Amino acid sequence: MENQIIILIIYLAGIFTISIFTIKFWWKSNSQKRRIKNSRIKGKKGEDRAVDYLRKNGYTVEEQVALSETILIDNKPLKFGIRPDIIATIGRERWVIDVKTGKSANLKNDHTRRQLREYAAYFPNFKIGLINGDKGKLKLQEVDFTLTNFKLSNITINLFVTFILGLITGALITLQLTN
Repeated sequence: MENQIIILIIYLAGIFTISIFTIKFWWKSNSQKRRIKNSRIKGKKGEDRAVDYLRKNGYTVEEQVALSETILIDNKPLKFGIRPDIIATIGRERWVIDVKTGKSANLKNDHTRRQLREYAAYFPNFKIGLINGDKGKLKLQEVDFTLTNFKLSNITINLFVTFILGLITGALITLQLTN
């Protein structure tokens, strides 16, 4: 009889342990799904606020477009899509605008900067913008990557200085010859 009670206790402890792990696993997987769903809802609300903000400030918001691009990886094509959050126009300026909420609405965020740089590469004739879609923080920020490619090498500087010195020397010699 004692053995049967011990076996019953071990059996119940096993069922209890398995139940706890099952509930924990279920809760964890569902909480991730809830976080993703809430993030999407928050992002959609942020985009809606951004569109309203742009329209109130005179922008025409175009239909969302998707580009299909291809890159080669080891000589094998890889197709991928690019879909900016918003394409808007004001006057003659066309904008590709990314809307972010929460911590990703900061330009210090690596993923945000990389996404904006991708837009700059694939939409070269557009201005690139970021809008923080959080309530009360709406503001269009223009992001310009042109200065990041502007680096004068020592050779470029030396050639420029040599050219200027040559111009000055030539001007002085010309002045001496004419006097």
